[in-house]
This record gives sequence, C-alpha cells and structure tokens, in this order.
Amino acid sequence: MTEWTIECSDEDCEVCEMKCKGSPVGRTCSETGADIVRATPIRSDGDRTFSLSNRAGLRWRTHVRGSLMKGQTIGGKLICAICRKPIDIDDAGKITYTSKSGRLHREAPPIDHYGPDWRHRKRKVERDPVYRHGGVQKQSKMLMNAYNAMPLRITHRHCNLSRPKGDE
Repeated sequence: MTEWTIECSDEDCEVCEMKCKGSPVGRTCSETGADIVRATPIRSDGDRTFSLSNRAGLRWRTHVRGSLMKGQTIGGKLICAICRKPIDIDDAGKITYTSKSGRLHREAPPIDHYGPDWRHRKRKVERDPVYRHGGVQKQSKMLMNAYNAMPLRITHRHCNLSRPKGDE
C-alpha cells in the first residue's frame, strides 16, 4: 500500500492522507465524501511499491528515432543492431507483423535500451534522493530523460523480445 497526500473538491476540507493501492484520484474523500482531485505519493527511503510507470506516459523524443535510423542505415537498408540483418520497413519507416491473435500490426521498429537495460536505468533514477523528494513533474522529467538517454538501438521486434534482458 502506498500512502498519499490527497486534496478533494470540498473547499472546506483540509489536505489529508490515505493509504491505498494505485492513485486515489477519482475516488471519494473519507472525510467529506467529495471527489479526490489531486494526490501525491508519500515516499519513504525504502518504498519501492509506487512507481510512476513502467513505461506508461514515457515517450521517445522526436529526434531519437530519426538519429538512430540514420546511424543504423547502411546502403539504404536499416540494420538490426542485434543480429546485423536488414529490417524490412515500408516507405513510412514502419514494420508490419501478424500477432498470435491473427491481427495485423503496423508500427515503427522497436528501440531497445541496453547497457544498462530500461529496468536498471529506472531503478537507478528511483534510488536518487532528488527523485524521491521531488514532485511528480520532477520525477516524470527524470524518468523521461533516462528513457531517452543513450545507449539505444533499433532492432527487429523478435530480436528485441528474445534477447536476454540485463546489462550487456
């Protein structure tokens, strides 16, 4: 359970605290019955139960994919950084594959975090005292910077999914 500082929509309500799994925003305040409009996690040094996200809300900055694709293109073909074979992309730079459910997917080739892997980068940021004592915006910015930090590489989807995860 994570402890939260909450604010509800009742103007007379004082800022109070509650414990629950996940964000309490949208629930009702136990004191006033009003909707909770803002919640901030209360983090202790050993608290690893709350995380902003594994990847939700984190996005690639616009220049990242373009610079990686430029650096991994040889003779007009995009090359997988793991197996060193060409990645088949269409004119829009997308790959196409069929999932196990039989659905056709069209998306950009995956970008892979390595040396260290994403989970190791994320844990390092979360251990930083600046992160632990910062507000949600500061935490989000720190995670976004780590998410977009080099080293990164473009890979085949199957190479990225099947590679051993960890520090390489």
